[in-house]
Amino acid sequence: MRFTALVMTLISGLAMAETPEDRVRAGLATLNDRVAIMEVQEIGSGLFQVVLASGERLYTVEDGRFLLTGDLYEVSENEIVNLTEMQRNGERLAAIEALNPDDIISFAPAGETKKVVYAFTDIDCGYCRKLHDEIQDYTDLGIEIRYLAFPRAGVGSSSFQKYVSAFCSSDNKQSLTDAKAGREISTLNCENPIAAQYDLGRMLGVSGTPSLILDSGQMVPGYVPAVDLARQLGL
Repeated sequence: MRFTALVMTLISGLAMAETPEDRVRAGLATLNDRVAIMEVQEIGSGLFQVVLASGERLYTVEDGRFLLTGDLYEVSENEIVNLTEMQRNGERLAAIEALNPDDIISFAPAGETKKVVYAFTDIDCGYCRKLHDEIQDYTDLGIEIRYLAFPRAGVGSSSFQKYVSAFCSSDNKQSLTDAKAGREISTLNCENPIAAQYDLGRMLGVSGTPSLILDSGQMVPGYVPAVDLARQLGL
């Protein structure tokens, strides 16, 4: 009898140990056979966020019967908050803060750096060139621009090789400036982070250039004049 009671207690304990997240995974077994589920997180009110290996987010109920895609918003008396975008912001910050500073071509103010902005850039992109033409305007306002490579034509393209050459130069800031101005620079090769930065941009959702990442992790697509960017940064 005591043995039977012990077995029943163990079985009961195992059943109690099953979490709502486990039940969501069980309900989504068919999906998981096709796409790897990386994380299941309970958000509240019976709603769960499911993060796929691709980075895509889905929303479901506990039995996994229904799925929604898109951004999730939380509504309160005072504001509407995009919860999905807030998570993306945090992930972007974590990703760029993990980068090696030596892999980044930066243009910093002569005086105090008040804000740092990361810019995914393409050497041959017209608006990327416009932003760089005005780099002094940004630094004069205390904004440091840290460039990350995003050659839109992909790894191995002409734009990719230009960025590699600029990075490998003994004066990479001047070489990047020359390349963005359309001037010829020496073709160079060395160990470089250009492909890795391009892959990072794709993972973070960059689809065009320039794409700016602010100190909040917010991504701002496109060219933003220095005065407007300073205003967004609270300067």
